Amino acid sequence: MKIKASIYFAAALAGVAALFLAPGWLGQELGLALGFALLLFGLYGMTRSIPSGQDETLEDDEL
Repeated sequence: MKIKASIYFAAALAGVAALFLAPGWLGQELGLALGFALLLFGLYGMTRSIPSGQDETLEDDEL
């Protein structure tokens, strides 16, 4: 599990780096697209391990 967290963190950092550095060597559109994709992938993976506050299922009478 710790290996996955480091991969997601590295993906988020690579996304931030691509947002700022890639427009110079990849072209602006491709750099921004790659940066956003990596950043969102990393952030999504990191937040999946946070437990939800709504773990309990609601009964029919509570709806």
